[in-house]
Amino acid sequence: MKTVKYASILILLIAALAVGTLSLSGSARHIAFRMAIEMPQFVTRLRLSSAMESRDFSNAVRVLGYQLAIAEKTSFGQSGMLPGIIDNTRFVVKELSLKGEGAILVPYLTRLVDYRVDLFLPQLWLAQATLQSDPESAITIARKAQKLLPSDDRPYRVIAQAALKLGQDSVLSKTCSDYATAILGGYHPYEYNPLFGGIGIHYFGLEFKGEEYKDNIVRHEGLKIGKETAYSFNLSSPQSFENLRVHLGLPPGIRIELHGVKLFKEGLRVGEVTANAVNLSARHGAFDNQSLITSSRDGDILNIGLKQNFEADQVTLILSISKLPLLIADNC
Repeated sequence: MKTVKYASILILLIAALAVGTLSLSGSARHIAFRMAIEMPQFVTRLRLSSAMESRDFSNAVRVLGYQLAIAEKTSFGQSGMLPGIIDNTRFVVKELSLKGEGAILVPYLTRLVDYRVDLFLPQLWLAQATLQSDPESAITIARKAQKLLPSDDRPYRVIAQAALKLGQDSVLSKTCSDYATAILGGYHPYEYNPLFGGIGIHYFGLEFKGEEYKDNIVRHEGLKIGKETAYSFNLSSPQSFENLRVHLGLPPGIRIELHGVKLFKEGLRVGEVTANAVNLSARHGAFDNQSLITSSRDGDILNIGLKQNFEADQVTLILSISKLPLLIADNC
């Protein structure tokens, strides 16, 4: 508590200094404004760290409530404090493990959803927190999150688990079939800018040699669920290839099976490599035979070692794309 007290005093002193600089320049005013906006996030995180060390979710809810109250009383429409509120809420939500813990957060998460009904994460977190105590309500809330981001696996998981609890076989079966073909939507992390501007089912690209520090990526936004589909990448000039670096802006739980690689130069095929004749590695995922199973919400990189050098201006990958099942059950 002393640490929080001293930190709060220090922040207030800094804020007073910042206010004194308002008349100096536009940049100083901008800095002061940003400090005022982000200060509640910093102070709240300090208090949350203490609460979460002892897994005191009741105290965490009170602390989060104070930060949300500031935004509710000082903003009209979208608040600049919202990213900090989401970040601090995520800090608490990710600690939820035991059955009764989620219910403690339900009142706060309900307030957060009411504050901004169009946000995916608060809807998802409320559905997850409600799952154990009220699975029927969890389904209703998860479906709202599902509409906001149809391709994300997490709302489907909540609905499927709730359906299992309630014995709703038809809901479970439909949820699993809907998830297997859902491709619409994608998400953009607040903290950084992904290579393809978002993470979703459609995004991937082939990296090639070019000017240093340039965006040397041939993008392909036609990735789809299906078997043995050819995806071609056309280069502006011939390149020498011995290893291919394929960037995948895909969510977790996707199986990418490589069947082969074809290489062309000026319209003529100069090489073809079968899947069992290459080396495969990835930044995050794991492999099952010639298939990469994605595991990260930040995308992945698939490295394909061709074991020999080719010069080509077109590379075609033969891929099968599918989703792994959400759970193992009779109707899923």
